Amino acid sequence: MDDKHQCKVGKPGYPVAAVERGRQVIVSKNKTFYVADHDFMKCDIIPSVTMICDIPCTIEESFYKEQVYVGLKDSIFQPSDPL
Repeated sequence: MDDKHQCKVGKPGYPVAAVERGRQVIVSKNKTFYVADHDFMKCDIIPSVTMICDIPCTIEESFYKEQVYVGLKDSIFQPSDPL
């Protein structure tokens, strides 16, 4: 299980800045670029990825035989734990 990344979630129709403050972005000519500050979002979603694998006996075999499970957790109501 790897819960190291948090995806910022903003309001519908109001994008979240994915770049650091002061960085430049490409915008169409004569357009204003309005985004929410990514440091002040109300919600984060944590993608949880679990891969159950079968470790092979020899190096020629692949351990990509099993399923990969992906889930989404709300960081407030479902905090990450090491188990």
